[in-house]
Amino acid sequence: RPAWLPDSERQSVDWAATVAESRPPVTTKRLLTDVFLSRVGVDEYRSPSQCRAARTILTAPPGATILTTLPTGEGKSLLFQLVDRVGFPDSQGLGVTLVIVPTVTLAIDHEQSARKLPLLADRPPDQPLAYVGNDSRKLQIREALRTGQQGLCFASPESACGSLRPALLAAANAGHVRALVVDEAHLIDGWGTDFRTEFQLLGGLWSELNARSPVTHRPRTLLLSATLTPMAVQALQQLFADAQT
Repeated sequence: RPAWLPDSERQSVDWAATVAESRPPVTTKRLLTDVFLSRVGVDEYRSPSQCRAARTILTAPPGATILTTLPTGEGKSLLFQLVDRVGFPDSQGLGVTLVIVPTVTLAIDHEQSARKLPLLADRPPDQPLAYVGNDSRKLQIREALRTGQQGLCFASPESACGSLRPALLAAANAGHVRALVVDEAHLIDGWGTDFRTEFQLLGGLWSELNARSPVTHRPRTLLLSATLTPMAVQALQQLFADAQT
């Protein structure tokens, strides 16, 4: 019963709150945007968290590993699209952004979303982005990876650690691997131990890509998830964090 509340000697705070006249909240919409968002065909961020994640990633130094958690539907795909279309100060021009996905369906979905981005003059519009399907399609992606002209590439852990690996290492030698992105990164701990062990073999691929790349062109590593347990975070730190860099 505070002294500043009228009739506080006779009425409780709870009663005063229930009979008070309601007022609409005063809100001021602030447009969260950056000029470079036009390169991926959007005008503004969906949330402050998405904005902070994008700016953190695009300003990360070579070889950095960034763990990003965003709720489902908050636009994690925007982050690797920006890496591909905006890049980093040291990686203008050619560059490969490898995105690891757990299912073929997700790879195709991401490819279809990327097809809606503004066209680039130096990239053929019919270049396949998802490493799925027939051998000729996969060969086309591997050849583009070696020269750094692939841009986005969506692949399973099995493909990245298998048939794609030689092309990825060749791209790393030339300094063309811009980023390694793991979508649904919590699966590295959830599935990698006994279901699909290639998820944890990604840690070895990460080490190889960093070792092969020039120091000034080491790939940034982006680990994306909407749900992370403490055990998953520990596993990701062990596999993708180098204390000496």
